[in-house]
Amino acid sequence: MSTQRYDRQAIIEGSLEQLGDNPNAAWADTAILHDRPRTMASVRALHVKRSDGRRELHLTLRKFDDCDERGYFAKMIKLSLDNDGVEGLLSYLRAQSTLKQVSLGERYLLAEGSVVPAETARAMAELISNGTLTVAELDNIHAAAQHAAYRAALAELRALLQDDDAEATYQRWFEDHPWVFGTSYVGREDARKVGLHDQVDMILRTADGYLDIVELKTPSAKVLVHDRGRDIWRWSADASGAIGQCAKYLRGVEEKRHLLQVEEGLPFIKPRGRIVIGRCENWPNDKREALRTLNAALHGMEIWTYDHVLAMGRQLVACYEPTLPDNITGEGDDDDPFADV
Repeated sequence: MSTQRYDRQAIIEGSLEQLGDNPNAAWADTAILHDRPRTMASVRALHVKRSDGRRELHLTLRKFDDCDERGYFAKMIKLSLDNDGVEGLLSYLRAQSTLKQVSLGERYLLAEGSVVPAETARAMAELISNGTLTVAELDNIHAAAQHAAYRAALAELRALLQDDDAEATYQRWFEDHPWVFGTSYVGREDARKVGLHDQVDMILRTADGYLDIVELKTPSAKVLVHDRGRDIWRWSADASGAIGQCAKYLRGVEEKRHLLQVEEGLPFIKPRGRIVIGRCENWPNDKREALRTLNAALHGMEIWTYDHVLAMGRQLVACYEPTLPDNITGEGDDDDPFADV
């Protein structure tokens, strides 16, 4: 925000910030968007000719405030849009102009002509208007699109698991696809910090409105190791560390839950911890059973492998299938890590 003073008449005449001598760029006249006793808003276009012959349009919008009795404004806020920003704004305004034909509160389908061929858009509009394309059928189209998006996301995760072991990679994937954790969760929170020094990987909102914590470790990390002397499976060092870290976060959240509720709007009440770590695709049955037994001994926490996550995702994708397959797998995924359990 500037502290310079601006003359009302100079703004109207378009003499503010004249462009220098440049044959490839020129200002258009200033347009006054609104002019009130104490405020004014203006827009000005800059036409730029690039070396390859392309003509670009840039916009500068200004809002002036606190005009005194002599006609000088004390404050100015400026917003500049480059060529891409101008095109996005124009597209948005065209869409709003189209929506003037739609009654408030009604459902609508808007097809942008530059993306959807004009003939296709007109045909869709005709189908909707004559009742051939019903709301129920539109819902089916939405479900099909959701199904395709989920399948593509799972295919991406399977591909990542083949050659990427960076925790940050999976952090980004899970942030983009929190639906994979199942219908018990309705989405993730943008916040990750739950204390002065504690930052969790993800916070998920449950169906009843409360929050759980998710900790992500790498797919290559070991989950269980075999103790030959006792002939038992036990937590690996990686898993033990993750459990200890998650327990620390859960305790901290419980201790600060009133502060988190008031200051951050995060409703933590008896939060649970979900730890995603390692793979289990080639585990024998006794090792699978051991994981289930060890998970049952944890309090408020559970360890899932990345193959558990894939299986949960396939289960959700199957909900969009016409019929539930006997073996729930995605296209090109012929190994179900839980088929023998």
